[in-house]
Amino acid sequence: MSTCRAFRAKEFKCSNWGCVHPNPEYFGKPRWVGCPDIVLLLHRLVWALFFLACLIYLAVLSGKYLVIYLTNWTLILTTTSILLSFFVTLFTKTGHLGKKWSRFIAFTWVIHNAAALSSTTITILYWALLYQGPTVHWLNVVAHGLNALYFCLDVWLGKIPVRWYHFYHGVVYVLIYVIFAAIYLVSGGTNQQGQRIIYPVIDFLNEPGMATGFSVAVLFIGAVVWTVYYGMYLLATFTEYRIYKKQVGPFGIADTQLG
Repeated sequence: MSTCRAFRAKEFKCSNWGCVHPNPEYFGKPRWVGCPDIVLLLHRLVWALFFLACLIYLAVLSGKYLVIYLTNWTLILTTTSILLSFFVTLFTKTGHLGKKWSRFIAFTWVIHNAAALSSTTITILYWALLYQGPTVHWLNVVAHGLNALYFCLDVWLGKIPVRWYHFYHGVVYVLIYVIFAAIYLVSGGTNQQGQRIIYPVIDFLNEPGMATGFSVAVLFIGAVVWTVYYGMYLLATFTEYRIYKKQVGPFGIADTQLG
């Protein structure tokens, strides 16, 4: 079997739609041999505390309007994802992570996937469509940049697997937000300026055509973003296995088959 066929057979099987992984310790171990577990632990702890502090500050500024914006939802999701990853790393280091943690690992995986996709996609959309300049508030950099940076770094420092099929986790997350936003606006909800609108580009009440077209475009952009993120994971994984010349490749393919 050729390398490409072996890869497709291993990666694009139906079971990869799910979130069951045979090696839960992958989620809490550093990618690189010789890298102490404490490095990954501190990496995730520092980022988690940083985002948590930013989130608290944002909540004080926004008040009850914190929950109406997708950006804020995603910051909450990102913070939750990093905290979960931190605890997985901690439990792995202390030897308490095992098969009985499968549901916790699956939940962590879903939240991680949704946060990675949404944070990067929102970052691109914000700077391309919503930013009006010329000044930049530091919170905008946090919510539309640093969260995406974290996931890019974590791909190279950690070993949380990325499956292309898991693109749907982010899609479901955004759909949940869209349903919430629709219910909120139809029920008479407003933004901080008293307007019955959250984002001009997804104004389903007044511009349903534009909002629908934009939503479809977001799905396309999200698919591209996830494919690039998946490619980054593959690059990191192949780099790891080539450096250490492991006998079994990153997808369970023998090194002789990888060429």
